[in-house]
Amino acid sequence: MEKKKAEKKTVKLPKGALNTTNMLFLVSREFKRHKRYKTPFSTVTASIKQIIQNDEKRTPNTDEINELLPQFFSIIQPLLRDIDLAGTIISPEIFLALPMTDEMGARTVKVRILEKVDRNTFTVAGQEVNLSVRVTFLVPSEETKDTRAFIKQAMVEHYS
Repeated sequence: MEKKKAEKKTVKLPKGALNTTNMLFLVSREFKRHKRYKTPFSTVTASIKQIIQNDEKRTPNTDEINELLPQFFSIIQPLLRDIDLAGTIISPEIFLALPMTDEMGARTVKVRILEKVDRNTFTVAGQEVNLSVRVTFLVPSEETKDTRAFIKQAMVEHYS
């Protein structure tokens, strides 16, 4: 008798979002530009924490994330400039690279995302729901030497 392997469900990338490979390449380029020319640079990381329905909160499963992520991404996209990069580094988080954006600008993007999530309802399995999201931002410090360390720091910040 043949054993069936459990299918691992993966989170699908929202339309218009850069995949991990492209995002890492472009973030690395922007980080190096920031270091070399001393230009402002920041990142924002956003993820769906919980679904709120009928005053009850629960953690979404992979199928629900796949349904919600494009909707979440679609409210973030209009907040971005044409030089900003949006994609994923560690799925299912949305990772935004904001060239020429300092800490105050990154904080503003964070607040705008949170406000948009509060003003919108989302649909999962045909039902209207609200979301609880986590949004963090990070500006590289002088001590941050390379892109890998910076991205790791952004992820630690997002999950702490």
